[in-house]
Amino acid sequence: MQRAINIGNDVLAAHNEPSQFGGVDLINNSLGSGKVATAAGYESDTPSADGAGDAAECGISTVGNPTTIYCSSDGANSNGTNNQFVEVDVNPDTGDVAVTTINDNTSVGSV
Repeated sequence: MQRAINIGNDVLAAHNEPSQFGGVDLINNSLGSGKVATAAGYESDTPSADGAGDAAECGISTVGNPTTIYCSSDGANSNGTNNQFVEVDVNPDTGDVAVTTINDNTSVGSV
């Protein structure tokens, strides 16, 4: 969960950065996850989830408002079936980074 929140905050920071300095506009542009990941400081849109297991990874599953980050213990994306999964939404309008799903649609509040 912490890794997903960190990536979400990095994506929000990239959104708040002026485009002249490498920032991305999550609201007004149709961006691919790779461009957002690069702007947030990652080499890939599926950075590894350090400390969460050999097959663990995180990824940017949707870009826009909200932008959704997922992390899972078995490498599956947000449409996969796994037992350890967290999803974080980044709302560029409000500046919120919120955990929206843990495992199977357990809703929790903003972080």
